[in-house]
Amino acid sequence: MLSKPHVCQKLGLKHALSDASAGYIAGCWFLSLPIETLIPLLIAYNLVAFGCQPLFSLLPEKFENKAISIALLLAVAALLLAPERYWMCLICIATGSALFHVNAGSIGLKSSDNDSFQLSWFIAPGVLGLLTGMAAGINELSIVSWGLIAGLSCSMFINTSTVKPAKTNPTTEPFSISFALIAIFLLLISMRSLVWSFYQGNLTLSASLLLIMATAAFFGKLAEANAHHSVLYSAVHRNHWLNTSSGYRSCMPPIRHPSHAENAQSAPSETCSECSPWFGSGYSAGWRHSFRVNEFQPTSPLNGSG
Repeated sequence: MLSKPHVCQKLGLKHALSDASAGYIAGCWFLSLPIETLIPLLIAYNLVAFGCQPLFSLLPEKFENKAISIALLLAVAALLLAPERYWMCLICIATGSALFHVNAGSIGLKSSDNDSFQLSWFIAPGVLGLLTGMAAGINELSIVSWGLIAGLSCSMFINTSTVKPAKTNPTTEPFSISFALIAIFLLLISMRSLVWSFYQGNLTLSASLLLIMATAAFFGKLAEANAHHSVLYSAVHRNHWLNTSSGYRSCMPPIRHPSHAENAQSAPSETCSECSPWFGSGYSAGWRHSFRVNEFQPTSPLNGSG
């Protein structure tokens, strides 16, 4: 019997559909618009898709699922707009992308329980949908547009709510970062996306090339996350062995595997404040994110939608 899909897998389906819509629209733009129109569109898209993310991260967390539904509705609206209304289409798809990635990313981080492999099932489908949608766009497969509209509409009814854990004492040191630093980071990512976009403009895009890139990126992201998970798991058990064998006692506290975080007791970490002055109040592996972050795709001119 198949197990119930994880929240990250449900979010991954929505991610694929949302980004496939952006990719399809981008493919249509590449095919039909002159370069003097296409370049301003790409610049504006990246500015909106990345620039709105810090603003949308200020929304209360109780609106996360509603925000995701609104983002999917904006993608549907962009697909329904007439091709000549490309600026209105850009506003819908770019705003929806920013809204989706911030809120879906937040839910994905919370539901994954710091398990990188589980989280990758939300992240990886984005690039797969993005490049597959672009392949359909450059080949003028209008039936794909209607399929995306149907898929986006149905996906709004998929429940991605998470059960809020009981309040316990933190088992990790809080990780904080300034709002301005996040904005600067997003601006740099946006500029990198534009450089990649202009590079792609010199390439001869084909459906086969895009599908190969999509498949490689999809499995690459899953493999990378699985490798990170495996290495961390090995490090946890090695640390546990060192702390329990032959009476050895490390000055550094034992690292907790992320999947065991919910089982952590409220007792303070055994940390030597003299040997580890930075962690005098207790330390364990992993960071408690105090902000919501987007996962960025490096493989498309519509980089914010990945």
